[in-house]
Amino acid sequence: MNINNVQYGLPRQQLERSWQKSHRPSWNQLLRNWGAKAVAALTQGKEPQISSVMTDEGMQWRVYDPVSYQTHNFTTETEVRAWLEQRYYLD
Repeated sequence: MNINNVQYGLPRQQLERSWQKSHRPSWNQLLRNWGAKAVAALTQGKEPQISSVMTDEGMQWRVYDPVSYQTHNFTTETEVRAWLEQRYYLD
């Protein structure tokens, strides 16, 4: 079957445009994200910023250290705690 043929009643170009529109952030969303990052940067100081992200392998923890400007990735909460303890002992 040719990839340009109609699939599920829609041509390939229409499907691609539809997907791009649904996965492209709006200007409002981009401004909101930028604003949130700007506020966080101005108010956060030296404390690490910790977030959890779901990946194909499962939950992953990302820690941004504003002191060293590095991002660290961990697979368990225990690893995050160990890194935090080590960081505070080094300061």
